[in-house]
Order: sequence, then C-alpha cells, then structure tokens
Amino acid sequence: MSFDWGDDSDKKDSFLEAIKLGCKDCGYEADIVSADHTGYIMDRIISEIKQSRFVIADFTHNNCGAYFEAGFARGLNLPVIHTVMKGRTADLHFDIKQINYIEWSDIGELRRQISDRINAAIER
Repeated sequence: MSFDWGDDSDKKDSFLEAIKLGCKDCGYEADIVSADHTGYIMDRIISEIKQSRFVIADFTHNNCGAYFEAGFARGLNLPVIHTVMKGRTADLHFDIKQINYIEWSDIGELRRQISDRINAAIER
C-alpha cells in the first residue's frame, strides 16, 4: 500500500486496523512495513514477504510498490489478497484489472471481507 494517502489520510489508520483485525480473526498476525523504518526498506519488505504465509496488497492509490510486492509474492507462489477502495478500480493498471479485488468502502465491512477471504483462500 501507499504510505501517503493524500486526501484519504483520515482512512489510513482505520484501514490498517481492519487489516490487522481481519488477520487476527483467522489466527494470523499482520506485519505492516511502514514508513517508520531504518535502513533500506526494500530489504525489509522482501524479507517479510519471504517469511509470509500470504500477502495483502492494497492498490487504492495505484502505488508502484504494491505492484512490485504483489508480483514478488506471486513469484514465490504465495497467495495475494488484493484490495482497493470502492471507486478506484478505474485507476488500476490494465493488466491486473481482471484480478479479484476486495473493493472496500466501509472499514468495518473490510475486516469481515479480509477474514472471509483468508478463510476461503489460505490453506492451514
């Protein structure tokens, strides 16, 4: 996901909390690499992806890093759960628009959607 949510910055903390709680509901702990880091962030991102059971990638702000991270995870045969804020699918790059996204608008509903997708898509 993008670190800078611009006009949507008021939704960022709630979005992250919904992701964390949706993962927790399924017995997983979400590790979110944030702007608060030291050193080269890509080393940390790659390391975290390699250690992950699955990846949740948000494309709301059409962040190039999210494309890289989702592609890297797919290359490792890790399941990737794609999310995007409702109304932002037109901004997605043409070659990934066909992927099944969780389109979210309500943060409370997002938690349930994340939990449902994890339960449906991730083998335990």
